[in-house]
Amino acid sequence: ATPYRAPAVLANMAATIDQVSGGRLELGLGAGWHTAEAEALGLLLPPRLGDRFDAFDEACEIIIGLLRDETTTVAGTHFSVTDAHLEPKGIQVPPPVTIGGTGPRRT
Repeated sequence: ATPYRAPAVLANMAATIDQVSGGRLELGLGAGWHTAEAEALGLLLPPRLGDRFDAFDEACEIIIGLLRDETTTVAGTHFSVTDAHLEPKGIQVPPPVTIGGTGPRRT
């Protein structure tokens, strides 16, 4: 779930895994749902589901942008980056992404 890691850090981890695995990464992302688990780990999930989805959208924009583009700028409410770049990129640019969740399809 994106609340567990900063988006830029997660993008860096994903690119590294894709490199060392020879291009076999499939990145799975989700907005987070298990409040008790997050609290036990010292994390705060936004209590309002709409806020959680907004944060997830911003995180995805940053993660995919860093994995795909030369530079990425996102000025969000929850996450922001300015002219951020990620090098080296993974072998797959960008890697396949799977969005997990329930409810109406958003992607």
